[in-house]
Amino acid sequence: MAQGTQMTIRSVLCDAPNFAQAICATLEDQDFFFPDGRTDEAERLPELKAICASCIHRKECLEYAISNEIPYGIWGGSTPREREKVLHPRRIPVGEMANRILELRERDFNAHEIAQSLHTSIGYVRKILTRFPRATREGVNQSHQEIKDDSLQSLESSS
Repeated sequence: MAQGTQMTIRSVLCDAPNFAQAICATLEDQDFFFPDGRTDEAERLPELKAICASCIHRKECLEYAISNEIPYGIWGGSTPREREKVLHPRRIPVGEMANRILELRERDFNAHEIAQSLHTSIGYVRKILTRFPRATREGVNQSHQEIKDDSLQSLESSS
């Protein structure tokens, strides 16, 4: 483990709540819950998740890691990436994403700024801007609804 990371892990462990009855507290190797890299994590993850799943403090441990935005280690059976998804969900429904793209375009954001602020690809932003060059947000909703209606009519007529 890198020396800077180890120092940070020790400081987090010092501030972590004391779960005396936690299964991880009985293990000698406390670094076991802080794998080095994705390969090490992938090898240990099934065992770590099993340990956490049977622990009476799993929920409190996970809540602690999420509330403190701890970016490393396995806490409450979750990986840093899993906790990141809880903290910062990125998925936006397609119609809503198109609306947001057009809204930012109306506010004079360029395609790169829009992609960056919405955590999406520049290609997708350009596709929406090309497909709906002068569309208003209401127009996009109407277009999406018309596509849905056409699909439903096709399904009904084929029945």
